Amino acid sequence: MDLNLKDRVALITGGSKGIGQAIALQLAKEGCNIGICARGASQLDETIEKLTLYGIKAHGVIADVTVPSQVEAFVKECATVLGGIDYLVGNAGGVLGGSLLESTPLDWQQTFELNFFHCVNAIRASVPFMQQRGSGSIVLISSISAKKASPRAQYGCAKAAQIYLAESLARELAEYKIRVNSLSPGSTYFPGGGWDKFKQVNPDWFADFEQRDFPSKRLATPEEIAEVVAFILSDRANWINGTDIPVDGAQLRPSARGY
Repeated sequence: MDLNLKDRVALITGGSKGIGQAIALQLAKEGCNIGICARGASQLDETIEKLTLYGIKAHGVIADVTVPSQVEAFVKECATVLGGIDYLVGNAGGVLGGSLLESTPLDWQQTFELNFFHCVNAIRASVPFMQQRGSGSIVLISSISAKKASPRAQYGCAKAAQIYLAESLARELAEYKIRVNSLSPGSTYFPGGGWDKFKQVNPDWFADFEQRDFPSKRLATPEEIAEVVAFILSDRANWINGTDIPVDGAQLRPSARGY
């Protein structure tokens, strides 16, 4: 299926590794010009090099997405270099702190800044450019932890906020023909990622997790998430708006650590 993404412009936060990089590469394969941001220069440069092999324009910006001014600068710079914005993927995320009694108010605040508020700021900065285009599409990468309880509640709460944000802004921005959806991946494995590190330290625990909580006896790949994101962004999904799409392989629990 041709998704009609050729020569469009997509921005991805946290696009230099893992799911974010897979989304950027998938969109580049479809002919989409790509803007990404990340905190590290080396991985950013490596990803830009991979993207340009598809014959598209790609631009990278070093940015800390928890700093609103840096998010705004990323969006404006990419819009200038790439000639506008059609799509936005709010992918950057993570968690700070431990359980309730082991975490601090700052841990909770920073977890929300990283997962939720960076999406608010990226959307606010991107919408004027989408208005100039006459339409747009936004996908926020949430998590099954938004709906299935797991340790470190601050993460699940921030991810749940992303789902609400997408549903609310879908209604608010509909008059500009801008769609907003969220996507909730299950646990996703890639070299150097969190689950790879967990497996190296706890191989037996990891193996039990795969067998117990995954009908297919394995975690997702970033590419499986990216393919769904590309479709949801595209006009082929024009009537999908304001909803959350689980991409979890019927996973049961979101954490190997409990619940």
